[in-house]
Amino acid sequence: MSDKEWNELANTFDAEAGEAFSADNVQIAWPIILNELPSGGSILDFGCGTGSFCRHLVAIGYEVTGIDPSKKMIDSAKKDTGKVDYIEGGHELLSQLSGFDALTATMVLQFVNDEEIEAVIKAMSQSIKPGGVIVATVYNLEFAELCLKSKQFFSRSGDQFKTDYGNGILIETFIRHEETYRKIFEKYGLKLRTSLNPPFTEEFVKKYQWPLPSAVSEYLVMVYHKR
Repeated sequence: MSDKEWNELANTFDAEAGEAFSADNVQIAWPIILNELPSGGSILDFGCGTGSFCRHLVAIGYEVTGIDPSKKMIDSAKKDTGKVDYIEGGHELLSQLSGFDALTATMVLQFVNDEEIEAVIKAMSQSIKPGGVIVATVYNLEFAELCLKSKQFFSRSGDQFKTDYGNGILIETFIRHEETYRKIFEKYGLKLRTSLNPPFTEEFVKKYQWPLPSAVSEYLVMVYHKR
């Protein structure tokens, strides 16, 4: 996924954050992620986009840094003059940061290609202190397969998925097995503490008229602890 494409999507994310477009993230994934974070301290939000999760973390008492490779996403995030430190950059810059109590990567790693995924996870590990936590959230493979069957949201050519986020942009998406992630994280000193698949609720499906499959979780939330 190129920076140009993320920049083009920034307006969509910025305009619709908090609405039905992002309700699944906010209502389904965020509560699980928050429950797995330490009770206080410093959080690095990798792939922070337009900053909605960063702002929520600040509101509940964390010290927060957000990093994203998209200039337009970061510029949009900086419109809010809150207490978040926003940085434009990718994993190369991430590897220069250190000392955080926890790192969140919400719907990020599935957009990292196979050639770069190890370098990204290594940089994530380097950014947190010993005893720190990484909470990484990606698409659940079962959810993607159900979407393919119903010809919604995802398409696939061979092993390569693509996600349709609108605006005519099909995003290359690397939907991996949990075990694939576990092996890479362990290589860089991180032990899987738990993995979770937060379910859709009947209330959510009705309220937002959810158009995609709801029989399985959309998300795989993985919680890693640094030795």
